[in-house]
Amino acid sequence: MGSTSLGSTDQKAWNGFIGAKQAQVKLESLKDGDYIFTFKATYSNGVVKETDVTIQIKDSWTSFFEFHKGW
Repeated sequence: MGSTSLGSTDQKAWNGFIGAKQAQVKLESLKDGDYIFTFKATYSNGVVKETDVTIQIKDSWTSFFEFHKGW
């Protein structure tokens, strides 16, 4: 899918973003279904941890904006 760096202000909560520039596939082309995203952290002491999270894609991303536009 892609990769990105994470940032933190308190070293407890981390955030990052994968958008069109970071993605290796066109995000709009993802079909409905379940996708497994692998999150990998590499610590300064060399320890590497990974976890898989299932993300469900359903409908077009534009339908999200149409929903909120009605409010």
